[in-house]
Amino acid sequence: GNTELRISPDVEVNWPGDSIVTPIGYIVPDHLRVVTLETQPFLYVGKTKVMGNGECPPAYSPLRSDTESAFDMVTCDNPLALSNETGRVCCYGYCIDLLIALSQELNFTYDLRLSADQTFGIQKKTVREDGTIETDWNGMIGELLHEEADIIVAALTTDNERAQVIDFSNPFKHQGLSILVKKDKEDSNFASFIQPFDIKLWILIVISVHIVALVLYLLDRFSPFSQYRTEDGKDQDALNLSSAMWFAWGVLLNSGIGEGRSSVSGENLSTCSV
Repeated sequence: GNTELRISPDVEVNWPGDSIVTPIGYIVPDHLRVVTLETQPFLYVGKTKVMGNGECPPAYSPLRSDTESAFDMVTCDNPLALSNETGRVCCYGYCIDLLIALSQELNFTYDLRLSADQTFGIQKKTVREDGTIETDWNGMIGELLHEEADIIVAALTTDNERAQVIDFSNPFKHQGLSILVKKDKEDSNFASFIQPFDIKLWILIVISVHIVALVLYLLDRFSPFSQYRTEDGKDQDALNLSSAMWFAWGVLLNSGIGEGRSSVSGENLSTCSV
């Protein structure tokens, strides 16, 4: 008689990956519902009529009549067809060639149709009566999420929002948009040193240097600790305005600033200036 083999539940099985947990089985379909969209030059909807058997001609060349430049065409269902039309069109292009190659390599059949919305798919947000936000997708992505299609074969751009709801394959084309402009030749002149800053900023810097010098002069002038006697017995007068200007510009240009101030207020202002 027929022999039936079963795995005893008491026997521990080592599955691939040294796992003892029984893996979840997945059904791999051999017939897929494919949705696409006309995106020239990757996919064209041809003007060639479907033959009497409901299929497209084996090859089509929109430019020349020879077979070297011919494209393989497959039948696409057009949900937007008028009532007096058959609803079936012939599609060709790179995406069709890719679909044919994948079906031959992975051994599956397919039904191809154009998207009913004629859009790639954007996310729509609606507010319910209870205040919650509901998100949904239209276009080809919506058909994939609503299980109206199994895969999308089209020139669909990858972005973060779409990648959160569907899985993308490796892209077959990378495209970067850039703008090239002529670089102006900058001539060096006497005023080149002011280019790092705006002219208004340079004016404010010059004004601030003079304000610091004036405040330093006033603080040192009226401070009781500004005058002192040196080791040789000579009296040192308070800081004059020209010396204050020299000190402020020396700090700005990071050059020698001479002797420091003796008053506490002058020393504090000098430290803040540095």
